[in-house]
Amino acid sequence: MDQPQEVDDDTPLLMDINKIENVITDQLQALERMKSTLRELRAQRFMDEEKQKTAFETEMREAISSLNRTLQEIKSMCAERCNDQLPNREEIIIENNAMFMEGLEIDDQRAQNRADEPMEEETSESEESESEDEIPVEPEQQNRREVELEEDPHALHENERQAHPRQEQNVVAEARRRIEQEIQRVEQAIRNFDNIIAEIEDQPRCAPRRFGGRVDQNRERYMKCAFCNAIGNHYSDSCSNVRNINSRRQLIEEKELCLTCLEWNCPRGNRCRKATVLCFHCREQGHHSALCDLPEQSEEIRMRLNNARESKQNCLERLWDLNHELDLFPPAM
Repeated sequence: MDQPQEVDDDTPLLMDINKIENVITDQLQALERMKSTLRELRAQRFMDEEKQKTAFETEMREAISSLNRTLQEIKSMCAERCNDQLPNREEIIIENNAMFMEGLEIDDQRAQNRADEPMEEETSESEESESEDEIPVEPEQQNRREVELEEDPHALHENERQAHPRQEQNVVAEARRRIEQEIQRVEQAIRNFDNIIAEIEDQPRCAPRRFGGRVDQNRERYMKCAFCNAIGNHYSDSCSNVRNINSRRQLIEEKELCLTCLEWNCPRGNRCRKATVLCFHCREQGHHSALCDLPEQSEEIRMRLNNARESKQNCLERLWDLNHELDLFPPAM
């Protein structure tokens, strides 16, 4: 029964309650850090997706603007062509009318000449005159066709003008729908960042650890640093030679020092003379201030909080831009 229990690789089973509590605390803190990292990864992934969506929306808006410009150019070209064709048709009609009037004058002259000829030729002349009188009728009919052709382009142009606004309305409606969907996604992102910020702000924090300095009290001038063994130079908590908290804990375990007072000759546990002393950083018992990892965690918390606030501010600016763009596409009446 006195044989020590072992785990794999001939490692003795951890039985000291203080060490077990420290291990549990370390594991819980590691899990909390992993949880925070996962939240940050989700937030970063969301921001990357938003950037891609923003780039796609920008490309779509540019394409829509280019389409609108093309439609305006087509409408302008159609209007210019119709305006250019109207004078040409008027000139053709005037020219045909002039030819018709000239034909009438020629017919009158021929009729006068026929009146001077013998009566026996009057019948044949009248027949020829009737046949010649039918010739100018064709330009008049042609004029009516020209007028009809003149009216047709206007009707076609009117149809085009009626079709183009419908197409523009569809484009505007599609652009407005996409912007409204983007606004909903950004608003949801802002709510998510508000939850993340509130959760981070609820986590315990403390001031940064102070490195360097010197021993102030005269009775502590022979105090030795538990990590770098410097005597009377600085407190163990302010040791700048060993800054990492994991390295400090490893040194304490290798030296088999007490986690509460950092001394070797100590009964440990509740019998330690500093068992009830509160940690300077987290205000809890059970460990020395030099071994408290709250200052390092506080620095990470401050960085995550700043990143979350910056991401929220970016979303607010994006929301303002989207609302401004939405005003450029008024809803259909």
